[in-house]
Amino acid sequence: MAARTGLGAAPRRAAACFAVAAVYLLWAGLSPASLGSFHLLRMWQGKAVLVSLLVPLLFAYLTRWAERRTRRDLVLLAATGVAAVGLTSTAAFVVSLVVLAAAAPLVVSGRVRTGLAAGAAMVYPVAAGLAVILLYESVSVHGTVHDAPASYRAVLLYAALGVLAGCALWLAPWTVRPGVPALICGGVAALLTLLILPGVLALAADVTGAGQVLWRTMWLVPAPALIGMLAAVRLPAGARPRAAGRAVRAAAAGAPATVLVVALVAGGTPVWAESNGSVVADRPSWKAHPGRVGTAREVVERAGPGTIVLMPGRYMRLVPLLTTETHAVNPNSHYLSMLPAPERAIEDRELLSAAVRSARGGKPGPARVEGALRRLDVRVACGYPWDERGLRLLRGGGYGGERRIGDLACVFPGRGGR
Repeated sequence: MAARTGLGAAPRRAAACFAVAAVYLLWAGLSPASLGSFHLLRMWQGKAVLVSLLVPLLFAYLTRWAERRTRRDLVLLAATGVAAVGLTSTAAFVVSLVVLAAAAPLVVSGRVRTGLAAGAAMVYPVAAGLAVILLYESVSVHGTVHDAPASYRAVLLYAALGVLAGCALWLAPWTVRPGVPALICGGVAALLTLLILPGVLALAADVTGAGQVLWRTMWLVPAPALIGMLAAVRLPAGARPRAAGRAVRAAAAGAPATVLVVALVAGGTPVWAESNGSVVADRPSWKAHPGRVGTAREVVERAGPGTIVLMPGRYMRLVPLLTTETHAVNPNSHYLSMLPAPERAIEDRELLSAAVRSARGGKPGPARVEGALRRLDVRVACGYPWDERGLRLLRGGGYGGERRIGDLACVFPGRGGR
């Protein structure tokens, strides 16, 4: 990994660097948003491919461009930006941050044309982001806005692993190869320092409307590679064995890697641990709670093809994974506002989602629920059995024939149901 990012140490230490980086990823289970959790547990998501593959590749291409300045390297930079947007809309700011972290120190060091040309990687992500802003009335991502400490803890972790990530980042200008890699690492360290200053992420949230996902700015840091690089740190001259055999010298050279592995294992948590929300399956299975998958499948089968179903959000999210013929009212609220549908239809979907979301909190009025159910022609409407207020709204909307389907209580059009 260290070699892939272009920040690598001498080849004789590459294996040790890779081993330490791999252990870091495997024991980064302190948070479901850690780089290890994304790298292994969510590899089917485009954003996981971005942070695990495209960001390291981008660092490699930026380094090669700055050192060799060939047309091929410039084309690869631009292509990486295009590919990143294809994986996730998060690329609009993650790729831009990586490029800025690399280009700024190049410009400051006098390599102005090289630094400016590196911006080729962010042309497509920025253009795509601007197009979305211009074509859609609202691009805000609603939800909890995480401040800098929470974002750092979620991605770069805390305790032993968080300290190692911080040391690896802010010492990187001295631990990586001199020249361009050191400049780029200095830029990454400086930019992350700016991002975690009090109020910076909050200001970015206000300006961009992307507050809920700004914790992903931490993806700017190639932490696995930088932590792996610590394995290549040379021992102080006084600690190196003199006139010793080859085995002793090899053991001394491997001491940093050994200490790092012990610290990572002792201070970390395996990504497959139950505390990380993981379940170790003995056969191929859905990456979702089996009970919820079964319930969603039963509701879909009951509704039939070409229909619309309403359930609490955690169940509706599964419907697009199960079928393309039956649709959920609101499988993912983040993208609902971008549907090519009339504004009333989108409002109806949001309203019905709120009606069955939880037994607690506010509920929409009965007349509004009745109208939304009628306009969307919902075939099966379900709520939690203990959400009596939500079920009462569905019954008031002309639905009946209540029956239990999996974990949910479901009703159907007509007072007598189906």
